[in-house]
Formats: sequence, C-alpha cells, structure tokens
Amino acid sequence: MTASTVVATWSNIIFVCSAAAAYGTTIDVSPSDCIDGNCYSAISNAVARCTTLAMNAQKGCSVVLQPQSTYKVLCPHGDRPSSAQTEFPAILIANATNFTFGGPDGCNKNDRPLLQIDYTNGGCTAIKVLGGARNTIRNLNIDTLRLPFTLGHVVSNKNNGMSISFTLEDQLAYNWDLEKYSWISVSFASAVVPLGHRATRQLPEANLNDFVSSYRDAHNSALVTLEFNKSDKTRGTLQHGDRIFLKHFANMQSWGPYGFQTTNLTIRDTALWSVGGMGYRCDFCSGVFSMSDAAVELKPGTNRPMSTTADATHFMHHRGSIELTRVSVQGQGDDGFNVHGNFVVVQDIVNSHTVHYIDESGPGWVTAAPTYLIGDTVQFYARGSLHWLQSNRIVNASTDTVTFAQPLPSTLQRFDMFISSTRTSALTVKDSFFGNSNSRGLVISAVGVRIENTTFSNLPLSAVLFMEGGCGAIAGDYTEGPFSRDIILQNNTFDGVSDVVPKYPFDIVNMGMVQLAGCVPLGRCGGPTGVPEWARPVGAAVSNAGQSHIVRTIGFTLAGPSRVTSLALYLQTRQKSLGGLQVAIYNSSGEFPTWGPKPHPTQLLASVDVTGWTGNTSAYADGWNARTLAQRIVLGAGNYFLAFYYTGGGPWLGTIVPQGVQPLGFYASLALPTTNTRLPATLASHSLEWKMVRGAQLAMRLSWEPEGAWCDVGGTLPPVIQTHPGDTGAGRLSEHGQLVRNTTIYTDVVVRDNVFVQHVRPWLSSALHVGAVSNLLISGNSIHVNGTAVANQTSDFVVYASTDVTISNNRCWNGTREKQRCIVQGVAPY
Repeated sequence: MTASTVVATWSNIIFVCSAAAAYGTTIDVSPSDCIDGNCYSAISNAVARCTTLAMNAQKGCSVVLQPQSTYKVLCPHGDRPSSAQTEFPAILIANATNFTFGGPDGCNKNDRPLLQIDYTNGGCTAIKVLGGARNTIRNLNIDTLRLPFTLGHVVSNKNNGMSISFTLEDQLAYNWDLEKYSWISVSFASAVVPLGHRATRQLPEANLNDFVSSYRDAHNSALVTLEFNKSDKTRGTLQHGDRIFLKHFANMQSWGPYGFQTTNLTIRDTALWSVGGMGYRCDFCSGVFSMSDAAVELKPGTNRPMSTTADATHFMHHRGSIELTRVSVQGQGDDGFNVHGNFVVVQDIVNSHTVHYIDESGPGWVTAAPTYLIGDTVQFYARGSLHWLQSNRIVNASTDTVTFAQPLPSTLQRFDMFISSTRTSALTVKDSFFGNSNSRGLVISAVGVRIENTTFSNLPLSAVLFMEGGCGAIAGDYTEGPFSRDIILQNNTFDGVSDVVPKYPFDIVNMGMVQLAGCVPLGRCGGPTGVPEWARPVGAAVSNAGQSHIVRTIGFTLAGPSRVTSLALYLQTRQKSLGGLQVAIYNSSGEFPTWGPKPHPTQLLASVDVTGWTGNTSAYADGWNARTLAQRIVLGAGNYFLAFYYTGGGPWLGTIVPQGVQPLGFYASLALPTTNTRLPATLASHSLEWKMVRGAQLAMRLSWEPEGAWCDVGGTLPPVIQTHPGDTGAGRLSEHGQLVRNTTIYTDVVVRDNVFVQHVRPWLSSALHVGAVSNLLISGNSIHVNGTAVANQTSDFVVYASTDVTISNNRCWNGTREKQRCIVQGVAPY
C-alpha cells in the first residue's frame, strides 16, 4: 500500500493520515496479519524484509502500522542473561539504514496505532534498534498489556499483616497469573496510593514487598491474597478499601525503544504510556539523537499512578548530540532525562600500560564497558580530588583488564579513574516539559548544553542536576562524567521543585532547583576518619554541648586492617582546666545500613583522656584536640563507633557540626548514670536505649595508617560496592561523598532570565546551588517564594569554590510578594 491515504474518524472529526510515500518503499502490517492475537511474527517478518529493501532503496523503507489499530506483541522466549536483559526484544531492528517504523503521518495522537507489549516470558524490551544508521520511530503509541505494577483494593487483613487480600483494580491490566507472568512474584516497592494520586517515593512504604506466596481465589480471579512469614506493624494498619500499589520492575528488564551502537536515531510523534524500566534509552550511540513532539505520560483516561517504572529517557556514552524539542515527560518512576559517560575505577596496576578495573554493572547496566571503548581517547583523574592526571588511549580491553597506548600516569594510584573523552555528547532541550514525577528533571554530563523555554514543575528533587565525580550511587553522582562545560540555561520556569528534605544521611544532592557539583569520596587511605574535613564546625556553639554523662557516638567503617594512632575531639571554644573528657573506640553490633534498624556500640577497644588543656594554646589552633594512644591498636576491616563522654561539672560551650552537615557515620546518644565516671568496658547491655540523632552533634575523629598494602597512602579507599538482583559485574559503587571544593570541573556556565517559584515554607533548598565553576554568570533571574512570610532558611543562590563569577540584575520576592534583596551565599574564592 504505497502512495495511498487512510481516512480515520475520531470524535466526529475526520483526519487524513498519509501513508509515507516520502519514506520510499512501504510494507503495511494489518492486525489481520497477526496470528492468534500475537503480532510478533507479522511485524518481525515485515521488519526483516524492509531492512533488506532499505539497503537497496535510495529513500529507504518503512514498516507502516494502520491507524486506530492495536498490535499486541508477546515477549518471545529466549535467554536474557545481561544486566539490562535487552536480548530477544518484542521488535528487533538490526543493522538497518534509512528505516522507518510506526504509523502514517498526519494522524491525531489518539488515532496513532498502538503497540502493546505483553510481558510474557519475563518481559522484554519493546523496540531494539541495533546498529545501523538514520532510522526513525514515528507516529506510534506504546503501552504494556500486563502492566509492570499492580493496583488493588484491600478487602481483608489477617493476623496483623500476615495475610493481605485485595481485589485487582483492573483484571486485565493487573492480571495475577503467576504462570504467564512469573515476575509478579517479586515487588521492589509498595505504597498506599489514593485514587487520583501518583505513586511517589515520598509515600510511606506499605511493606508488601516481602510476601512469600500469593494466589488467586479459585472462584474470583480478581481476588488476590499475599502471604507473609511474619506480622508487620505497618502492614497491619492496612484497612478495607485501601488502594495498594506494588512495583514489580525496577530499572531493568523491559525498556521501551532502545538503541545500541546505532547512528542518527530519530523519534517523533510518539507517546510512551508504560514500560517496566526505562522508557527511551540509547547506549554507545552516535550522531544526532533527535526526539520531537514525543511524550512519556500516564495513559490518558486511566487512573494509573505511574508511566515508566524508571527513568523516562537515558543515554550512556553517546558520541554526538541529543536534541529534545517539544517533549513532555511526566509520571515516570525516576529521572526524566539522563545523559552521561561513566568513569571506570582502577582496581590495581598490572604494569606500565595495563590496569585491572572494577567491572561496575550500574548505572549503565552494561558490564565490561571498556571493551566498547577500544580506540577511544580517555582522561585519567585522581578520584580523591578530581585533579586531571593524563590523556591516553585504550588499545585493548577484556572483562578485567585495560591496556593503554602510552605509559600510565606516574602519580596514578589504585582506585583512581578514567573516562572516555571520545564519547561525549552535546545537549539541546527546547520548548519542553518535565514534571509530575518521582525524582529529578534533567541529570546531565555533557559538553555544549542549551536548555531553553522549558518548564519544570512538581518535582521533589532538583530540576536540573550536574553531579559528576567518583563517589557512586549513594552520594548521587553514580561515577558519571565527563565534566561539563559550555552550559546555558535561559528563559526556563522552575515551579515547585526541589522541595523534599533529603531522606538519606549522606545526601549532597537536592540542594537547589538547579545544582552543579562535583563529588569526591569521603575516605582517604591513612588519615582522619569520622567527620570529613569539609564538615569542620565554624563557630556554631551550644551551651549544652558538654552536658555530663551523655555518651555521644559517631559510627564509621574501616575498609581494611588499620593501625589507630590517635583520637581527637573538635573544640573551638576552650576553657581552662576543663576536665572529665574521654574519647573512645567501640565495636559495632553490625553494619551501617542506608535505612532500617541501626547497630549500636558494644565492646570498648581503646580510649584517651582529653583533659587539662588551657585556652589559646597553639597546639589546638585548628580546633582538633588530639591524643595519641598509649598502645597503638590494629583494627580489622569493619564497623566501629567513636564515643565521647564528659563527667565534669556544669555544661560548657562546645562547637558542633552545623545542622545539615552529615558526618561519616550514624549519630547516636545514650544517658548513663552519674555514677559512671568512665566509659564502661561494654555498652552491649544498653542496645535498646540508644537514640539515633540527625543533625548537629559533636565532632570526633581518629587517625590511622593502613596495615598492609590494601590501599595507597594519600589515595582513596577501596570503593564500597553493592550488588542487586540482575547485577552481573562486580556490582555498583555506592560510596558516600562530599562536595569537591579545591578543583574546577565546570567551565563557562550561564544561568539567565529564568523564573523560580517555590510554594513550600520554610524552604530548605535554593534556586541555584553551584560549585567548582570557572566563568559563571547568574543574571536576570526571578525568584518567587509563595506562602506565609517565613524567613528563608537558606540562600537564594549558593556559590562556592568558583572563579570569575558575575551575579547581577536578579529579582527576589518573599512570601508576602514583597520584593527583597536576593540572598547570596559565597565561599572563597568567590
């Protein structure tokens, strides 16, 4: 059916959808070509034939689906062993050139053909474009049949959450068929989501993820029961009628349109309503990736609480440029857009040209990444400072080693890193919308960035985030780069974003609606452990800092055997003849989790008295009062607590870690009887008495040296790596980090003529939080804070560790709509 027209009628309006004669040869696929309701073979055969014809046709070839038609494709059988599980997609477009897939041009959005992916056989990628060049996906709506999450209404709750029964909100969309959809036996997140609300991270967890069995009622297939092996206080509060949500897919398994090593891919006039993972993704692609008049959204006319279960769009190691025009992204489970390369961390040095590397499987979900980078120019950086070390080129790589053309940097240490500078992308975002979703708007590592005339609305975290460095997932930088430069953000609107207080104890992200920052790991090989250097107190004194007979602790982790040399307490306010102070090390009852139950101190290992000093002593000029251990001890790799105890008379003025500065560990405090004049040999009997404390506490640290050669003195520590279901490499770096303050990593940044609107008071974030920039212009921006006239708890603009800074002609209004002077916080050299 070439050079013909199809007349489509919708809502009494006639639209003419033109079959794409301009795209060369066309092959039409009708729903009647499908077998037993499965269009897999019909579409696969058409794609294969068209791919061959496109090679011989000057104008290429198009596979055209009929408007107002549904094409259901069952995920095929096949082994999907990779982290991303992109093998055996619903539709494979392999090594095609000048190929187009989708509906005819000219149709209303609601008349486009619908590609419906049925997540049989574990789920699958919707469309995979493998290799090839100049291919297009157009005029298409994409959805899933068995959605990657479940919605239901509680009908019974037995034995305090031991058994939860619920009715499916839609029996087809949420079909609880374990034989056909085995993946529903796993849930990654759950919540109570009222009708009309989105499923967001801010909703409290319903504790439905760890069910051990489930079944449908024999007489009512819409009635499902979840069984648990123990009761649960939270689960026990579920009531009849509660609308519960279970998310079965996280980041992997069933992405939407996915490009891999393809060139010049175009996506236009599409809508993506649901996939189990990331929406649009392209890895190791090149040329221009163009997306226009496209949407990731909740399916119109439904009560769904989520679109994609992970990022809406994501690009890794793209070489060329990415262009988003009139794109709308909302309702997704994670970031709206993400573009980056990944730093590769050196495990150890083999010889002058070769290293072993840590085969990190996330966040790119591609293991052995250097094997895709052979021939690329790379840049080496010190992971502890982000200082540039050397430019080199990869000549060979395997699953565990990388060989370079030139000798390695003479100062290279274990756990330093490198990144491809060949595979960098420019980015243009225009006339688009990002909002109403779970996380951030744009997460960017790119060279040549233009974000213009775009609206960011109703996002709990930063709307635009540049977070680059070598820390990992917990810190929020995900070991991403390259270091961005040539950035312009202008004429954008930021309305109600970055208004959620960070939930994890070491967050250094979500500090501004727009944030630019670099991250370096907290730990150093040989040196102080406890409160990081950047968190040193700066004069915030409290009268009860020395309240007697209160044990105050900081939890910390040692990555390898270590010789402890001294313990220290931070004191800026000194008093003569102040006595009764102790600092000690205790064993920990367990590991320090990101969330959940916390460990507690157990056995005393060593202690020092920090008594008898006088004021104005030069030995304490930096504020740290250190004492050498009488006998140096060696601690094995593991978790420990630093403890402080004061048994003197009345309270005394002491300097604390400022509110909002998070230390390396967990704070906890415990009151002991006044008869305890010394720290006891064990605190194990007090396991239920500890109070976890967030925020300001006294600062302590220990100094240590590595026992053995498990790290290079002065370098960083071995990165913390966590594994998750589906990880096939070493796992994912998840190290805590701190903002870099002694290295410039961003160059030529312009933020002008934007509007920032915040509706939450007191507001804990800022409009801009910018650091490590050379040549920064902030001009012509407007900041409006609605609501009650409560004084802002932070600055409107935070600029630190930056040079050549110009801030001018910005306008700020407070909660009563009174114009006021913008609050700017600067840290030297700015």
